[in-house]
Amino acid sequence: MKNKSLFLIMSAVLLITLNACSSVDVATKNGSIMGTWKSTNGLIEYKFENDGKMQLEALDIGSFKGTYSINDGKITIEYNILVKKVKDTYNLKLEGNKMYLDNEVFTRIT
Repeated sequence: MKNKSLFLIMSAVLLITLNACSSVDVATKNGSIMGTWKSTNGLIEYKFENDGKMQLEALDIGSFKGTYSINDGKITIEYNILVKKVKDTYNLKLEGNKMYLDNEVFTRIT
């Protein structure tokens, strides 16, 4: 009886640990981050591709190509504006057609 209880407890801990570590990774593997996302204020638009490449359009100023990576619930976006290299890291949350980068909300448009 004691061995059965220990086995059940260890199995539950393992399942909880695996689930907590993979929530964002599973969402991105299913392609939910892929596509075009527009901020609710309409000032920023991101297009994420499945090969780690992305494109940023900001304030109708221009379009900037770059890369992104996702690790531990955070997304890091890197791109160049003229000669300046920009590297931004945000907390990432995906909920259906909504994406949250820290507290900024984006809606999927494609």
